[in-house]
Amino acid sequence: MKIKHFFLGTILAVVAGLAVSAMISWQGHQAAEQARTEDSCETNQPNSAAAWKEVYSTADQLIAGVDTVVLGEAFNITPSRIARSEGSQDELPFELVAFRVTDPVKGAIQEELVYVERAGGFDSKGRPVNIDYDGGSFEIGKTYLLFLKQQEEGPYFYQVNDQGRYDVVGDELKPIGNDEADTVKGFFKNKTVGEGLRSVKERYEALKSEQK
Repeated sequence: MKIKHFFLGTILAVVAGLAVSAMISWQGHQAAEQARTEDSCETNQPNSAAAWKEVYSTADQLIAGVDTVVLGEAFNITPSRIARSEGSQDELPFELVAFRVTDPVKGAIQEELVYVERAGGFDSKGRPVNIDYDGGSFEIGKTYLLFLKQQEEGPYFYQVNDQGRYDVVGDELKPIGNDEADTVKGFFKNKTVGEGLRSVKERYEALKSEQK
């Protein structure tokens, strides 16, 4: 599926209701458009290069900057809303992922379930729109360490950026991508789940103490 260029951040912030959107725009307009054209011919799917509004330099900044940190198992994915560009020429569907919280670290401490809305899914014509900038679709039955912000309206959360998701593989945390220069991802990379959770809890408690 080919998607013509439009400002994704505007769609997310205004139409989809994410007042503080994680993403601000498509990057590399001409290059991305060319890539989408080529990809759409071969795979019938859009290219998904995106820029994040918030990028953190340290794990402490990430922990302090989000509303909720949870370890949770994805157990249900349902279609959510569809954002449309001006003139309704382009569509961006969203899906709602339900997580069963197994270890709340920050925020949502009393919650058994957390709902995360992300871009992707199927458009109004039933065509798949695959977005991978955030790590791609979650898998039912898999566990993730998530750093989330809450939407300004409603109970749903969104993943803060690509530093905010770690897949649990075996007993280790795996970040999105292979950016060796990203110190935040490097902080969590290959930590066991227990080590990662302890690190976040210790840093969160230290940050709270510093604010007193």
